[in-house]
Amino acid sequence: MAESHRDEIAKLETLYASNPDGRVFTHLAEAYRRAGELDRAREILERGLHRHQDYASAHVVMGRVLTDQGLESHAIASFRRVLDLDPENLIARRSLAESDRAAGRDADALVHY
Repeated sequence: MAESHRDEIAKLETLYASNPDGRVFTHLAEAYRRAGELDRAREILERGLHRHQDYASAHVVMGRVLTDQGLESHAIASFRRVLDLDPENLIARRSLAESDRAAGRDADALVHY
């Protein structure tokens, strides 16, 4: 893991430890995702989403983690959950559009774009 990832993760771990019921879990999970520690990121997100089920940003990060893990159908479900919570979320819309394009569903992709 690169030094910058370690430093960022260490800072976020400290914040998370001081307030495990807060929403910093999303930032910590994203840092782990960028560092390539997908299982750790997913574990943190699953715990956090248990407490914050309607936190759209956490579902975005979960979708990204699941995409990185190659679990496309699960990622799609996460991004759809984001749109349930925030219909204008551009990250979820773009992610769903890219998934549709990759699957050859160009008409469906246009709906998200």
